[in-house]
Amino acid sequence: MISTQCWMALAGILGLSICRAISIFFVGLAKSGKTNTMHADLYGTGNAGFNILWPFLLVNGSKPELLIQSDDANIVIPVNYEYDTAIALGDYVYHMTNPINYGDTGDMRIVVGTYCSQIDESNSLIHKYLNAGDEPIPFLGELDHIFNEYHWGQGHSLPK
Repeated sequence: MISTQCWMALAGILGLSICRAISIFFVGLAKSGKTNTMHADLYGTGNAGFNILWPFLLVNGSKPELLIQSDDANIVIPVNYEYDTAIALGDYVYHMTNPINYGDTGDMRIVVGTYCSQIDESNSLIHKYLNAGDEPIPFLGELDHIFNEYHWGQGHSLPK
């Protein structure tokens, strides 16, 4: 579990005064094909929304697992996940999983992702839009009352 101090330090690095975890998910991968597409998870949050990727289980000696597009769409940067290093993807950061196949070895990579944001009057509607897809987040209605609950900041913290 991420401690309150660690989370607040991360929020500070990201320039957020308050922070709300929107969704936490796991991605386990042993094989991915060439049909992966370049996409951005977040956009229009006013640089207040992030998808933070935390490596949990890695495959030693693997080729880069993540491709991140630079501001110049012709430049794609291959990235290897590393233990003790999170990757923060913000607004309009286009990325995709690099095609891999660990199937012959029985290995798999597991990454924990956390969508988080400073949700306020300027971006609450875009967050509601981003999270209301085919399978809306269970707490979608909470985004109508954005100031009722902060997970971190303004005196709120994880249970001790």
